[in-house]
Amino acid sequence: MASNLLISIGGVVGSLRLGQTVGLEGELRTRYDPFLLPPAPWVCRDLSLTVSFRDGEALENTEPARVIGTPSSLDIRARSFDARLVARDSGGGPSWDGTATCAADPFAFDTLLRVLWSAVLSRKGGLLVHACGVRTRGMGIVFPGKSGAGKTTLASKVRNPEDVLSDELVPVTRDDAGRWRAHPSPFWGGGRRGGTSLRSWPLGSVAFLRKGRTLSVSRMSPAEATQRLLGTVLCLERDPAVARDTLALAAQLCADMPAVEIGSAVETPATELLGSLDHAKPAAASTSPARETISEARSILRSGRPYAFVAKGTSMHPQLRAGDTLLVEATPRQDLEPGDLVLYWRPAATPEDDLLVCHRLVARVRRGGEVRVAAKGDRAGGIERFVDRRDAEILGKVTAVTRDGKARRLPGRLVKWSRLAGSLARSLVAGHAATREG
Repeated sequence: MASNLLISIGGVVGSLRLGQTVGLEGELRTRYDPFLLPPAPWVCRDLSLTVSFRDGEALENTEPARVIGTPSSLDIRARSFDARLVARDSGGGPSWDGTATCAADPFAFDTLLRVLWSAVLSRKGGLLVHACGVRTRGMGIVFPGKSGAGKTTLASKVRNPEDVLSDELVPVTRDDAGRWRAHPSPFWGGGRRGGTSLRSWPLGSVAFLRKGRTLSVSRMSPAEATQRLLGTVLCLERDPAVARDTLALAAQLCADMPAVEIGSAVETPATELLGSLDHAKPAAASTSPARETISEARSILRSGRPYAFVAKGTSMHPQLRAGDTLLVEATPRQDLEPGDLVLYWRPAATPEDDLLVCHRLVARVRRGGEVRVAAKGDRAGGIERFVDRRDAEILGKVTAVTRDGKARRLPGRLVKWSRLAGSLARSLVAGHAATREG
């Protein structure tokens, strides 16, 4: 049975249609879960790939993958996978469509994604860097280094796993204002530590790792930093145009950002190492797209912590007012009842337009492997219907409201209301299902 994953890594959104996964689907979903979007059909994709898996023993990549790229095609080949994509004009830049064959092995599949994302990211003006990425004081710090430089060791010493963007590969991009940002990625190494959400951070500095006996920091010139950085960029293409573009991006990054070489011992605490980078200039103020902040909210709720959400608009008046602070908690889906106030992620075509919506749950109806939902604002005229985790994703339930400095817990569901509205909505959802499936 085919499965669809919509993954966002470094701002590159990829639709992956997986053929018979030979028992891999659960493992793949777990590994890439923080980077999955509700795969609504209207979400813009940078690439679409249909992947078929072949049975047999897992194959080791004893030779590096080869990428042959042109302005209109990408041909990726390795011992355990191959892919062919062509570019099409999507109106907002090229989008890539193609097919791939991969060994039925999670390592092979992950390597395919690494190679594919590096090629597409470079064409969007970004770099995939062999580095440990760490967020600290509202900034992202990238620690590039080849194997053995200490990337995984540094990641393992960071106390809060959510502060580690990756211990192996970090996407670095520029926003529309030309400011550099460091992104999390699911491409981790031996430490198996990577981002827990899509949230990117303004890049504060680039610090090249070196093993040493004591902690030491030395500044690097842009030219020296560029040369070192090029040795850590994942780029498997030999096309001269791609090489020129990669060199130009690396040189621009090292000209814009402070770069240092940092030596440390295995026992050097992460707090001490990060504290030695106080001289790094603060990144210019910038905001993350709505999609990234919503993903971070999802990560907070999944960790078992409550999330505070400030209400906007009037669709839930009079129970909720604009400016109210809502306390949202993750709730098992089977425990959600008609009448509950739920917070859900409604994706849009572009990351800037994704929305968090708080409406009252009217009904949930399971049909086959899908859960069809009806939700409504108390003051809104219509009922919104969606398939949970496809058209939108329920993140949690509102359990308390703070207004004018006073907090109140929400009472249990309004039984009389929910029976009436639930009965109505079930018929509406059933009719909607028949329309969608017919």
